[in-house]
Amino acid sequence: MSKPALKLRSWPLTVLYYLLPLGALRPLSRWLRRPVYSLYIWTFGVNMKEAAVEDLHHYRNLSEFFRRKLKPQARPVCGLHSVISPSDGKILNFGQVKNCEVEQVKGVTYSLESFLGPRTPAEDLPFPPAAPHSSFRSQLVTREGNELYHCVIYLAPGDYHCFHSPTDWTISHRRHFPGSLMSDLHTNSPRYSKGSYNDFSFVTHANKEGIPMRKGEHLGEFNLGSTIVLIFEAPKDFNFKLQAGQKIRFGEALGSL
Repeated sequence: MSKPALKLRSWPLTVLYYLLPLGALRPLSRWLRRPVYSLYIWTFGVNMKEAAVEDLHHYRNLSEFFRRKLKPQARPVCGLHSVISPSDGKILNFGQVKNCEVEQVKGVTYSLESFLGPRTPAEDLPFPPAAPHSSFRSQLVTREGNELYHCVIYLAPGDYHCFHSPTDWTISHRRHFPGSLMSDLHTNSPRYSKGSYNDFSFVTHANKEGIPMRKGEHLGEFNLGSTIVLIFEAPKDFNFKLQAGQKIRFGEALGSL
């Protein structure tokens, strides 16, 4: 974006940045919807031709517009690879989990245990018993010869903000970590998925355990925000087909075996 364009867009960006958390869930008068959403579209480069409903009057508030659904053909799911991107966004970091740490946004790292939370004796998790001296990473790997991998995806305000199942799997356990809503401090934010400043609300549609999920199936959505940190287990020969900083869409392959 050129400097004049950046300056021109700076004032609506500032206004939207501070007003979104205050009014995202409040109904907008019908006559206000087109100008407000048009400003959002212009500021963040939203492609409304992909939206299942292109009529701006359809969206009762900013939150509904933010998590708008797409036309089915807008995001074909890759059938050739087992792990796909769960959302639209920009790839910030990816790779194998090493030293029980996961790289985070802006080069910050955090421990795997502080991010996922420690295992407790009361939890009946389907993991093999681990020796007391075992690393937290080894306690999470369920099959010999596998490794843990991570991928961090940032969702910009103009992106599609629903997230989907990245592979075929079964939900065996869920956790919710209450916390403060702080800017980019991801280990202190409420999380099933990760959030940053102004990213205070998300919905998951898989509210029960033991549910099989199919690759590409709708899993949840962000009312505002956010960043997804995907941690998964795969064989040692799994190879990411990504570059840091690249744009990716839901349904595209993250890597291959």
